[in-house]
Amino acid sequence: MEIFTQFSSELDQSTTDLLNHGHMLTELLKQPLYNPMPHYKQVILLYAAQHGLFDAIPLKELKEYTNDLMTYIESYGQDIISEIEENKVLTDDLGERIERIVTAFEE
Repeated sequence: MEIFTQFSSELDQSTTDLLNHGHMLTELLKQPLYNPMPHYKQVILLYAAQHGLFDAIPLKELKEYTNDLMTYIESYGQDIISEIEENKVLTDDLGERIERIVTAFEE
């Protein structure tokens, strides 16, 4: 999509949003070599990104924001982490709890 848009001088808003979302996902998935991100972090961050919880965060601030968010969740959301690690299933209830804790962090 990004390569295709290089031939166009104007992009509609939905295309711009799609490209920005792709850049955000790419930034979220970057991991140090030989030091993969724990499974629970990937689940939480990708769920939050997919549900638009990071849309207002500028790309250059995303890494710091998500690091701070995960520190918060590791302190106050151990039940979420435990459920992800034990059950390996993302239920609707778990998704709602992820949304609530991300919202609480933002406040």
